[in-house]
Amino acid sequence: MKATIRTSGTQLRLQVGDVVTVDRIETAPGDTVVYDRVLLLEDGEAVTVGQPTVPKAQVSAEVIEHFRGPKVRVFKLRRRKNSRRVRGHRSELSRIRVTEIKGA
Repeated sequence: MKATIRTSGTQLRLQVGDVVTVDRIETAPGDTVVYDRVLLLEDGEAVTVGQPTVPKAQVSAEVIEHFRGPKVRVFKLRRRKNSRRVRGHRSELSRIRVTEIKGA
């Protein structure tokens, strides 16, 4: 069974056992997170499309770890104006493992 969920403004296509990286979740590693914004369920030949979500469908996942993403440097330069700016950014991320997909 496969499911498409929406989390943090992104859509993820998941199946049981997948390990994915998402924006940081405020839970401790080892805890379970339940996503109820399931947009699509695919079970063999049967496909259920939500309007906008599939009612009573859930995806359960276990939080494996929290970490920070790679450092991104943003450099802005305005030529011939002696204007430069350097900013940095690192995203806070969580790695999760899908444990269960419940259909409607």
